[in-house]
Amino acid sequence: MGLRWVLMTHLYKNKEDNACKGYLIYRTLLKRVLPQSQVYLAISREVYKSFFRQKAIQTILKENQIYLIIVSLQNEEIIQWIN
Repeated sequence: MGLRWVLMTHLYKNKEDNACKGYLIYRTLLKRVLPQSQVYLAISREVYKSFFRQKAIQTILKENQIYLIIVSLQNEEIIQWIN
């Protein structure tokens, strides 16, 4: 099992695109240094429900192998890991 790296990005309204771009850049560069690493994009439950559950976005996530961590910002805890 490879190392797990978490890119903790708090997403707010209209910030999803920038966070995804930042995630892809970070993951690409990290893979050159630590090829066995696995990077997750941390998002709030609200952003997951309102944006990332859309069918088109789910397709993009699968095609690009983007892994998610769903977090509760209020409780400051991980709710779900999605590979």
